Amino acid sequence: MGVAAVPGDPEGMRRLALELEREAEAVDSAITRALRQSQLMIFEGPAAVRIRGQLDALVAAGRSTTGSLLDAGATLRAGAARVEAERAAAAAAARAAAGAANLFDAGKHKP
Repeated sequence: MGVAAVPGDPEGMRRLALELEREAEAVDSAITRALRQSQLMIFEGPAAVRIRGQLDALVAAGRSTTGSLLDAGATLRAGAARVEAERAAAAAAARAAAGAANLFDAGKHKP
């Protein structure tokens, strides 16, 4: 994950969100492969219980990590949209203020 988001940079935020989503996909894919491999093995005895418990814990941790990565990506995407909306509102306010100033200035110069 070599992408860095810059606060206030919607495109950077979206790039990082995409990278987090890709990482989540990679974690999920690894979990799926591990589960498939474990299903091919025959476990018996006390070690089987221990191995299954460890695998279950690893799967739970992986799923939690996947969820956290996806949540972070969604937060970044929402933040990017919020930054763009704030910028658009600020630009609209600036245009309105400039228009009002122009009207005011035009009124001052009436004969």
